[in-house]
Amino acid sequence: SIVVKFLMGQILNAVSYLHDNRVFHGDIKLENIMLYKTNKNRGRRFTKLNNELNSSFKLQKEIENLQKSKNNNLRSSKALVEDMTNYEVKLIDFGCSKFLQKKKPNKLTGIVGTSIYCSPEVIDDLYDERSDEWSCGVLMYILLCGEPPFQGETEEEIFANVKKGYIES
Repeated sequence: SIVVKFLMGQILNAVSYLHDNRVFHGDIKLENIMLYKTNKNRGRRFTKLNNELNSSFKLQKEIENLQKSKNNNLRSSKALVEDMTNYEVKLIDFGCSKFLQKKKPNKLTGIVGTSIYCSPEVIDDLYDERSDEWSCGVLMYILLCGEPPFQGETEEEIFANVKKGYIES
Protein backbone atom coordinates (compact mmCIF):
# COMPACT_ATOMS: atom_id res chain seq x y z
CA SER A 1 0.00 0.00 0.00
CA ILE A 2 1.21 3.49 -0.82
CA VAL A 3 0.12 4.78 2.59
CA VAL A 4 2.10 2.11 4.45
CA LYS A 5 5.14 2.94 2.33
CA PHE A 6 4.78 6.61 3.24
CA LEU A 7 4.37 5.89 6.97
CA MET A 8 7.15 3.29 7.17
CA GLY A 9 9.54 5.60 5.31
CA GLN A 10 9.10 8.23 8.00
CA ILE A 11 9.28 5.68 10.85
CA LEU A 12 12.47 4.12 9.51
CA ASN A 13 14.01 7.57 9.04
CA ALA A 14 13.23 8.36 12.69
CA VAL A 15 14.77 5.07 13.86
CA SER A 16 17.85 5.68 11.71
CA TYR A 17 18.22 9.14 13.24
CA LEU A 18 17.99 7.68 16.76
CA HIS A 19 20.59 4.99 16.02
CA ASP A 20 22.93 7.49 14.35
CA ASN A 21 22.75 9.47 17.59
CA ARG A 22 23.36 6.32 19.66
CA VAL A 23 19.83 5.97 21.06
CA PHE A 24 17.93 2.67 21.24
CA HIS A 25 14.14 3.24 21.45
CA GLY A 26 13.17 -0.17 22.80
CA ASP A 27 9.39 0.08 22.45
CA ILE A 28 8.49 0.74 18.84
CA LYS A 29 4.84 -0.18 18.39
CA LEU A 30 1.70 1.20 16.78
CA GLU A 31 0.64 2.93 20.01
CA ASN A 32 3.94 4.86 20.05
CA ILE A 33 3.52 6.31 16.56
CA MET A 34 1.71 9.63 16.36
CA LEU A 35 0.54 11.62 13.37
CA TYR A 36 0.98 15.36 13.74
CA LYS A 37 -0.61 17.75 11.31
CA THR A 38 1.77 20.40 10.08
CA ASN A 39 0.71 23.98 9.50
CA LYS A 40 2.13 25.00 6.13
CA ASN A 41 1.29 28.68 6.67
CA ARG A 42 3.61 28.94 9.68
CA GLY A 43 6.44 26.70 8.57
CA ARG A 44 6.58 23.26 10.11
CA ARG A 45 4.96 24.05 13.45
CA PHE A 46 3.35 21.08 15.18
CA THR A 47 -0.02 21.38 16.83
CA LYS A 48 -1.05 19.45 19.89
CA LEU A 49 -2.42 16.00 19.18
CA ASN A 50 -5.61 16.69 21.15
CA ASN A 51 -6.46 19.55 18.79
CA GLU A 52 -5.94 17.28 15.77
CA LEU A 53 -7.63 14.15 17.09
CA ASN A 54 -10.68 14.44 14.85
CA SER A 55 -8.71 14.90 11.63
CA SER A 56 -6.26 12.14 12.65
CA PHE A 57 -9.21 9.85 13.36
CA LYS A 58 -10.70 10.70 9.96
CA LEU A 59 -7.38 9.95 8.26
CA GLN A 60 -7.05 6.63 10.13
CA LYS A 61 -10.59 5.65 9.02
CA GLU A 62 -9.69 6.49 5.42
CA ILE A 63 -6.60 4.28 5.68
CA GLU A 64 -8.65 1.42 7.12
CA ASN A 65 -11.29 1.79 4.39
CA LEU A 66 -8.58 1.71 1.72
CA GLN A 67 -7.16 -1.50 3.18
CA LYS A 68 -10.59 -3.14 3.35
CA SER A 69 -11.61 -2.12 -0.15
CA LYS A 70 -10.91 -4.82 -2.73
CA ASN A 71 -11.02 -2.42 -5.68
CA ASN A 72 -8.72 0.40 -4.59
CA ASN A 73 -8.32 2.83 -7.39
CA LEU A 74 -5.01 4.59 -7.80
CA ARG A 75 -6.59 8.03 -7.83
CA SER A 76 -8.01 7.74 -4.29
CA SER A 77 -4.67 6.38 -3.04
CA LYS A 78 -2.85 9.35 -4.57
CA ALA A 79 -5.33 11.76 -2.98
CA LEU A 80 -4.79 10.12 0.41
CA VAL A 81 -1.01 10.31 0.04
CA GLU A 82 -1.30 13.98 -0.91
CA ASP A 83 -3.37 14.53 2.25
CA MET A 84 -0.76 12.58 4.23
CA THR A 85 1.94 15.03 3.20
CA ASN A 86 0.26 17.41 5.67
CA TYR A 87 1.16 14.98 8.45
CA GLU A 88 4.42 13.94 10.03
CA VAL A 89 5.07 10.76 11.95
CA LYS A 90 6.50 11.15 15.44
CA LEU A 91 7.94 8.42 17.67
CA ILE A 92 6.91 8.84 21.30
CA ASP A 93 7.43 7.11 24.68
CA PHE A 94 11.13 6.82 25.34
CA GLY A 95 10.60 5.07 28.68
CA CYS A 96 12.45 1.94 27.49
CA SER A 97 15.15 3.79 25.57
CA LYS A 98 18.85 3.33 26.28
CA PHE A 99 21.96 5.16 25.22
CA LEU A 100 24.31 3.09 23.08
CA GLN A 101 28.06 2.94 23.56
CA LYS A 102 30.33 4.45 20.91
CA LYS A 103 32.03 1.12 20.35
CA LYS A 104 30.29 -1.70 18.56
CA PRO A 105 28.82 -4.18 19.11
CA ASN A 106 26.38 -2.92 21.72
CA LYS A 107 24.97 -5.71 23.82
CA LEU A 108 21.94 -4.65 25.83
CA THR A 109 20.19 -6.68 28.52
CA GLY A 110 16.82 -6.60 30.23
CA ILE A 111 13.60 -7.41 28.39
CA VAL A 112 12.06 -4.24 26.99
CA GLY A 113 9.10 -3.45 24.78
CA THR A 114 5.79 -5.10 24.09
CA SER A 115 5.68 -8.87 23.58
CA ILE A 116 4.29 -8.96 20.03
CA TYR A 117 7.00 -6.53 18.86
CA CYS A 118 9.97 -8.17 20.64
CA SER A 119 12.77 -9.71 18.62
CA PRO A 120 14.12 -13.17 19.50
CA GLU A 121 17.28 -11.48 20.79
CA VAL A 122 15.29 -9.38 23.27
CA ILE A 123 13.57 -12.53 24.49
CA ASP A 124 17.01 -14.13 24.96
CA ASP A 125 18.03 -11.00 26.91
CA LEU A 126 21.06 -10.15 24.76
CA TYR A 127 20.31 -7.72 21.95
CA ASP A 128 21.39 -4.52 20.23
CA GLU A 129 19.80 -1.62 18.36
CA ARG A 130 18.76 -3.90 15.49
CA SER A 131 15.88 -5.03 17.70
CA ASP A 132 14.25 -1.68 16.90
CA GLU A 133 14.39 -2.67 13.24
CA TRP A 134 12.66 -5.99 14.03
CA SER A 135 9.90 -4.03 15.76
CA CYS A 136 9.54 -1.86 12.64
CA GLY A 137 9.07 -5.02 10.57
CA VAL A 138 6.35 -6.25 12.93
CA LEU A 139 4.74 -2.80 12.78
CA MET A 140 4.74 -2.89 8.96
CA TYR A 141 3.21 -6.38 9.01
CA ILE A 142 0.40 -5.10 11.25
CA LEU A 143 -0.21 -2.07 9.00
CA LEU A 144 -0.43 -4.31 5.92
CA CYS A 145 -2.33 -7.27 7.39
CA GLY A 146 -4.30 -5.77 10.25
CA GLU A 147 -3.03 -8.20 12.89
CA PRO A 148 0.30 -9.10 14.48
CA PRO A 149 2.42 -11.83 12.88
CA PHE A 150 3.13 -13.62 16.17
CA GLN A 151 0.13 -14.44 18.32
CA GLY A 152 -0.69 -16.43 21.40
CA GLU A 153 -2.95 -16.62 24.43
CA THR A 154 -0.15 -15.72 26.85
CA GLU A 155 3.08 -13.75 26.66
CA GLU A 156 5.03 -17.01 26.92
CA GLU A 157 3.13 -18.42 23.93
CA ILE A 158 3.85 -15.27 21.91
CA PHE A 159 7.55 -15.46 22.84
CA ALA A 160 7.66 -19.14 21.81
CA ASN A 161 6.08 -18.31 18.43
CA VAL A 162 8.55 -15.44 17.89
CA LYS A 163 11.51 -17.71 18.63
CA LYS A 164 10.15 -20.44 16.33
CA GLY A 165 9.26 -17.91 13.64
CA TYR A 166 5.70 -19.25 13.63
CA ILE A 167 3.29 -16.85 11.92
CA GLU A 168 -0.43 -17.61 12.07
CA SER A 169 -2.11 -17.29 8.71
